[in-house]
Amino acid sequence: MDKVKDAYDEGDVAVDDDHLMAKAELKSKVLQRDGNYIMPSKDEKKIIALSAEFDRMKAQNEALSKQLSEGKPRAASTGGEGNGTRKPRPNLGKWAWKDIPPLTGSPHEKTVAGKSYNWCTKHKAWTLHTAAACQLGEENKDEDEAAASAPGASQIAQALAAIVDDSNNFFHDQD
Repeated sequence: MDKVKDAYDEGDVAVDDDHLMAKAELKSKVLQRDGNYIMPSKDEKKIIALSAEFDRMKAQNEALSKQLSEGKPRAASTGGEGNGTRKPRPNLGKWAWKDIPPLTGSPHEKTVAGKSYNWCTKHKAWTLHTAAACQLGEENKDEDEAAASAPGASQIAQALAAIVDDSNNFFHDQD
């Protein structure tokens, strides 16, 4: 290839695309045959892919940690001002049935699209949790004390736990 390049630079040979590609393909085959041109193995390709995924997740983690340390709400948050409150989504269109209470004497549980929904008296809507398991309006003093002593610590812990879980799922899916 160096000889072809030198001849082209000196103007001795007119090189077209097809001629150059044929020479390059021939050189590649010769190098592979002689063991001088090493293609990554299947395992090496997997390591390269995992390293790239790890780098991507590391960058996401750093960005999320920076957001949480600055007290900014997550971009995907549906909540209010970053104070942990969430505004419920309106049940419009195909979800409008969630706001219609069960008739008197009707069961307070039904299955829609393979999911079991329960009528929650606190939410006044069909939910995935039972009325007994509803936490709307409950105050947990332990969480309040922890939040007061380390603001944002629970958010950071939850975010890091989610990242670790995602990475574990990714590595197990690769097997």
